[in-house]
Amino acid sequence: MTIELTPNGKTLVCVYPSTIQGKLVARSLAIMGEPEMICPGEEDSDNIFMLFPHQDMPDELFQVAEYFTTEHLLDSLGFNKQGDKK
Repeated sequence: MTIELTPNGKTLVCVYPSTIQGKLVARSLAIMGEPEMICPGEEDSDNIFMLFPHQDMPDELFQVAEYFTTEHLLDSLGFNKQGDKK
């Protein structure tokens, strides 16, 4: 399972085939709410991709996602380079 925060305020979750894949999908839905999109992988249809908008997440997850999205934006603008104080 991988979780990636996108620069446009979304969280992408990929659940790879395993014996607990269904449990991971169910738990992700229970924690993060209704996904904006859910689909099988294009190259491997056993992979499951889910896209969650940050604003629909529980408050604690929303704050973490927004923090990392801001960090990503600052990095892409050339701030937060190694040696810079955060």
